[in-house]
Amino acid sequence: MDKKQETGDERVILEMTLAQAQAITQALDTYSRLGIGQLQIIEELIMENRIPFSSDIDGLDFDEKLARRDTIRRMLGDIKQLLGFSSGASLSILNPQVEKSVKLSWPVKKEIDQKLAFHHDPNPQFKGVNYDGNNLNMSGLPDEELPRSVIVEKRDAMDEILKSVEPRTEKRSPR
Repeated sequence: MDKKQETGDERVILEMTLAQAQAITQALDTYSRLGIGQLQIIEELIMENRIPFSSDIDGLDFDEKLARRDTIRRMLGDIKQLLGFSSGASLSILNPQVEKSVKLSWPVKKEIDQKLAFHHDPNPQFKGVNYDGNNLNMSGLPDEELPRSVIVEKRDAMDEILKSVEPRTEKRSPR
């Protein structure tokens, strides 16, 4: 079977929970930061326990974990230096050296962030950066290529939208 040729008009609609959407924005944030050279995100993820220490070294006391974190910080600094960055420097998402998938991930993150922010607090006293969405368009994409999303309050409404598009794929059990 021949592959379909992309026209540029194709779109992906993905149903997910709010928690899944939040997880996606965190993953996209990490990916985009790594892609522009902000390697310190690795240290932050370790400190937040999102990159855990192996269970083999679970018994480490607090001081030993801090010592290892400091070693990781130094190693990340060395990697940044090898890549030609000073310790606090990184590229802009608009820099031509930034790989295309990194550039494409940023507006997706911003779109989901905005929808989640307004869903959680539609009338905040102060609108933080999560409310900006792609208003600043830091991706360099034409406006018509920016992602769009909506939070659907009722599952029935989403089922109606998706029913008109394509049937669900059959469920398979994990191996």
